[in-house]
Amino acid sequence: MLDIGGGLGQISFWLAAMGHEVTYNDMSRKVLEAAQVSATDLGLMESIYWCQCPYQSLSREELRTFDVVLCHALIEWFAKPEDLLGVLSQFTTRSRVLSLTFYNQKALIYRNLIRGNFKVLENDFVAGAGSGDGGGVGGAQQRPGLAETRTGQIESRFFDSQDTKESHEED
Repeated sequence: MLDIGGGLGQISFWLAAMGHEVTYNDMSRKVLEAAQVSATDLGLMESIYWCQCPYQSLSREELRTFDVVLCHALIEWFAKPEDLLGVLSQFTTRSRVLSLTFYNQKALIYRNLIRGNFKVLENDFVAGAGSGDGGGVGGAQQRPGLAETRTGQIESRFFDSQDTKESHEED
């Protein structure tokens, strides 16, 4: 399993603890080191292959393909999300198992409505540096809603037309 943008490693730890072979990737040396401290505390340090580099620098020849590729809360930070999708598709096996999650602006709106935080909803949400939401990749600001507009692109990259047709018929 490949965890691109693995952050503090919680998902990598969970998978490694279940006995899966896990390759963790994050571009931040500081974040990777924090994840490694936690992995050491959990006795999982040797169970995970660690790659500190931008996702674009990952090598399929060096790493191979994976049955499962994880990329959580990362795609919305990129000016060209299709570039990330191209890399993700290079690392998936024919089974095409991809766990791709992204920021859900509608959930933020709903949560703030429930909590009565109406003033928060008066302005558009844009996460920036120091916001606690990562601050962007390469100085980029998070663009909520961007990933939702890429559904067709994701489907065409990872599923053939029969797969997509069958998944929509099941809905």
